[in-house]
Formats: sequence, C-alpha cells, structure tokens
Amino acid sequence: MPGRAGARRALRRTAAAILQAGLRAADPRPLVARELRVRGGALEVAGLRHRLGRGRILLLAVGKAAVPMAAAAEWALGDLPYQGLAVAPAAGGGLTRTRLLLAGHPGISDRPVRHVRANADRRVVP
Repeated sequence: MPGRAGARRALRRTAAAILQAGLRAADPRPLVARELRVRGGALEVAGLRHRLGRGRILLLAVGKAAVPMAAAAEWALGDLPYQGLAVAPAAGGGLTRTRLLLAGHPGISDRPVRHVRANADRRVVP
C-alpha cells in the first residue's frame, strides 16, 4: 500500500519540521543578540542605554541555557572589558572569556556543595 507508506513519510517530515521549529524558537542566542547591543558609545540592554566608560560590565548567565546565552553575550560585547560567569548544569562549548561553573539544583545534586567547598577561598569572577 504505497498510499499508507507515503502518508507516514509525510507525517515524519512534518514532525521533523515541527521539532526543528521548536528548537529554533527555544534557542536563546537570537533573543540575546536582539536585546544586547553596543552602539554609539553605549551598551543597550532590553531597550535601556548605559553609557560605556562608567562602571564595569558584569555578564551573568544562569540555567540550562546559560552557555548559549553567555556565548551570544560575548559576541555582542566584542572586545569590551567585562567579567563573565555562566552557571549551568552541564558543560557546553563556545565560551571564550566567560568562566563556566557547573552546578545543579540543591537537593538533587551535590555538585554545588562540592564546588563551594573546593572554591571557598576564590573569587567567583576572575
């Protein structure tokens, strides 16, 4: 029955397209790129302008999407001086200037407790 097999193939293609659309929609990088920009001597964050040269820039990204969010922020900040920390449950690639701290939920994982004990005498942001 070629009709049934063709319908299954079409259903699989449609399901794959829906999955890809969902993954694209959940990607935090375009959102960070849209909301974090450097323009005309100012850092724009979610529509608010902060004049550069006064104070320091701290980058903090936390959660499952911390690594891609921090990577997008690194790209947006370019060569500006900043200090960055990403706290995520798993390692990920793409961070060049942001420190990555692996941590899970307290009570579910003992990783945060182990990390605090091992780093109690260190500064969080280098």
